Amino acid sequence: RSSEKLIPSLILPPTTANRMAPPPPPGRLPPPPLVWLLNGLDLATQSNVANVAGPVASSWIVAGSADISGDGKADVVWRHQSLGMVTGWLMNGSTRASGGIMHAGIPLMWRIEALRDIDDDGKYDLIWRNTANGDMNGWIMNGLSKASGGFIRNAQPQWAVVVP
Repeated sequence: RSSEKLIPSLILPPTTANRMAPPPPPGRLPPPPLVWLLNGLDLATQSNVANVAGPVASSWIVAGSADISGDGKADVVWRHQSLGMVTGWLMNGSTRASGGIMHAGIPLMWRIEALRDIDDDGKYDLIWRNTANGDMNGWIMNGLSKASGGFIRNAQPQWAVVVP
């Protein structure tokens, strides 16, 4: 496994990542998302994500970053804030190797709470939480595809999911 780890909180659309940046000149799009690759606490590289057609709309948020493909490299899971669509980018360092839709639309009351390898297969899975009633669901992932999934348990909505 690579010692470089992707930091998901830093993969942001430039328009939301740096509100102090001036807008791009007329007719020119802002740059694609920025990624930092760390080796421990040291910045190994900083660059725009390669193999992205353009900027990411501000309606998309990073729901999490973890190795969902099992290749030892962190991938990115995105969620559309109004449509509930879930997509993923399989990453190779700062390059988007591939991407696709994981689900066309999950009701917005469901939130991705964590990415953890809950079946111990070396691929991180999605843990969902219903913000209205506390129900928890898990998706066992195989890359960008949900291999299986189901109800985990109900927990009081005021309880927090803590991921070690």
